[in-house]
Amino acid sequence: MKSVLDPFAHLRRHLSGSRAVLIATCTRLWQLVAGLVSVAIITQFFSLQTQDIYYVFADLLALQTLFDLGLTGVLLSLASREWPTATESEPSDATSLAKRRLGSLIRDGTRWFVVMSVLFAIGASTFGLWYLQGPETDTMQWRAPWIASVVLTAAAMIMMPCIGVLEGKYVVPINIFRLTQAIIGNLVVWLVITQGGSLWAVAASAAVRLLCESFFVFGRFRKQLFDLIRQEPLPANDALDWRSAVRPLQWRIGLQAIVAYLATRTYTLIVLDAQSTGAAGRIGLTWAILIAIQASGLAWLQARLPQIGRHVQESDFTEARRLVRQTSYLAVATIILGSIALVVLHLGLTRYYPATADRLLPLPPILLFSVSLAIYAVIIIWSTYTRLFRIDPFVRPGLIGSTVLATAAIVLGVRYGAMGIAVAHLGTMTLVNLPLLIPVIRRELAVVEKP
Repeated sequence: MKSVLDPFAHLRRHLSGSRAVLIATCTRLWQLVAGLVSVAIITQFFSLQTQDIYYVFADLLALQTLFDLGLTGVLLSLASREWPTATESEPSDATSLAKRRLGSLIRDGTRWFVVMSVLFAIGASTFGLWYLQGPETDTMQWRAPWIASVVLTAAAMIMMPCIGVLEGKYVVPINIFRLTQAIIGNLVVWLVITQGGSLWAVAASAAVRLLCESFFVFGRFRKQLFDLIRQEPLPANDALDWRSAVRPLQWRIGLQAIVAYLATRTYTLIVLDAQSTGAAGRIGLTWAILIAIQASGLAWLQARLPQIGRHVQESDFTEARRLVRQTSYLAVATIILGSIALVVLHLGLTRYYPATADRLLPLPPILLFSVSLAIYAVIIIWSTYTRLFRIDPFVRPGLIGSTVLATAAIVLGVRYGAMGIAVAHLGTMTLVNLPLLIPVIRRELAVVEKP
């Protein structure tokens, strides 16, 4: 009777039972609210041309995913399987081996990112200086902010393996850290913009990330990380040997990440020259809000991944699948509610503040993007679950889907702008990605989940 009288009791039990979900959801909600505040601030302090370059900066900085090559995701997945054994109350050979594996992930991952951060700093800064130069930007002071943003982002990349390994266990502290970082970062960006800092706001955001992650790694979790780093190296025949267990999975995910970047993070670059002034800024600002909405839904996966990984390790596949299905429902529901809120806000801005509404995309592409991102969230959740079995059968279908999306987005985006890109995004998700990926997931899980 109580559940009938209170239809939200079931949802509240899920929320109250998981601090990680609550904090992660608050982080995503803050990012959503912050995006809306940014709309008002950018409308007042940025010209259409400055808004264009501001979001082009963001997409160019995302080039770091090309140098990550999927390693962060691999470290998180592998660490989530090792932490339950590494933290057992009764020390054993298995506990010692799990700690050595975690230490190996940190050491080898850090070596990788030191090299990649240097290559990123050189490559991204050079590409940005070449791509953005032109008569449209000659009157803007953008070069110094760009170089500073790249250098600060490169420095923060070095700490990514430590945070990825820690996230396999310390979900609540990680989510608190990300919420704090998001709040500080947005406040600093707003302060810089309102004080006339213009594009230096991007560098300020990168500086906040670097400082916060440095405090987290070298302060909050210094003892735990150093304890793992000092562990003895793994034997050559260990199951988590870098060459046999990590690198093959990394390159598969990394190759997909590269194509995915071309398919999802180049929209501002596509319309910057092909469409009128302001087109890149509109799609950049709206896409940032939509991604924050999707991330709010995926926060459920982030918080439950260690628990799902533990059930996989214990061969309790029934419970693991139940959690994955539940996570999918909650993620889609969160994205739907966030999209509805964005539509309502857009209608209100159009009526009362048309100049602000003009900095966003029109409603038709927003709706198409929202549906597509909800579908993509479900794909991400089930693909992540499949990778917990240390397999990655998604290289070929992922490359096909991302290549189709990138090609369609370029062709339709150049001609039809944001609406063309939105049609390409939803069409690829429904007509290419789902038909390709669903059979693969079912086939692989049927094999690895056998008793």
